[in-house]
Amino acid sequence: MSVSKPSETTGGEQLMRIAARARRIARERLRRSLDGQATAATVGGQPPAVPDGELLDRIADEEAARAGGALLRVSVVHAVSQELGIALGDALDHPAVAGAQELLRKPGPGAPGASADRGPAAATREPVLLLDAVHVFGIETLEPGDRDIELRFADVGIDVRKPSTAETLGRLRWHEIRTVALQRPRRGLPGRRRPGLFVAGTERGEVTFELPNVSDDEITDQLEPLMARHCAGYRRSDGG
Repeated sequence: MSVSKPSETTGGEQLMRIAARARRIARERLRRSLDGQATAATVGGQPPAVPDGELLDRIADEEAARAGGALLRVSVVHAVSQELGIALGDALDHPAVAGAQELLRKPGPGAPGASADRGPAAATREPVLLLDAVHVFGIETLEPGDRDIELRFADVGIDVRKPSTAETLGRLRWHEIRTVALQRPRRGLPGRRRPGLFVAGTERGEVTFELPNVSDDEITDQLEPLMARHCAGYRRSDGG
């Protein structure tokens, strides 16, 4: 079966519609996945709280905005099928797939699905801080030493995630945190460096993570101001 060239079937405006539709499809898939993960999340050995719809919406928005790989391609194929009214099998090899994917890879506010249309609140949100972490203690579903961990610090709290699967394992809202401490990286045995440490305590228990790739400057410039801004129970490693 022959397929028409992009210039004959998919102009620039149509590609933009396909790309925007693909972002929405990716976002819907991520949101459904997050709903399922949130019901199973456990922090500090306690049952999960009711999922926070607003937080899940924000996570889905952010993950969809930087979606790539298989998720991006599947979403684009579905978008081409819907926009052009063709079967999924035909959409799979349609030139519009490559054109829409190229548009979606372009960074900046003009990219399809960018946050410019989400209202003034989006512009005032605090930037998300993502840190690689190693689980030490506190989450029942994780083994001590698990390195497939990412801490996501946002304006509503801290998410504990597995970057390999985009799974959210637990969530700490700022108002739930009673104590939080940061320990800076230190020199250990000759030739070795002891990583920074992040400890947060709630009424449900305490969680501890190593921060293997965080420098002193990042702690001073990013993490400490964020903790001081959001956590009344924050204490600096130098006692301040």
